[in-house]
Amino acid sequence: MEFVFGLNNDRVIADIYVQRARERDQSFKKRAFLDLFGGRSIEEKMTLDQLYTGPPTPGAEAVMRGLTKALVSYEVLVQDSGTE
Repeated sequence: MEFVFGLNNDRVIADIYVQRARERDQSFKKRAFLDLFGGRSIEEKMTLDQLYTGPPTPGAEAVMRGLTKALVSYEVLVQDSGTE
C-alpha cells in the first residue's frame, strides 16, 4: 500500500490519500475513512487506531499502522533532530 499525507506547520495532518493498494476490500480508500485522520496532530499518533470504529480490515489496519509509523519516524528523524 502506498499513501501520501501532508502535515502543516503546526504538525497537523492536512490530508491523506491512498495512492496504490492491492487489497480486495477497498473501503479504506473512501473519504469517510480517510477524513478521520485529517486535522489530527502528530501528538495523537499513538491513538489514531482508536478513531476507526468500523469492522477491522487489512486495508484499514495498514493505513492506521502506516500513518502511525510515518508520524513516529518524522518525529524521531526530523522534528527531534532539529533538521526541519
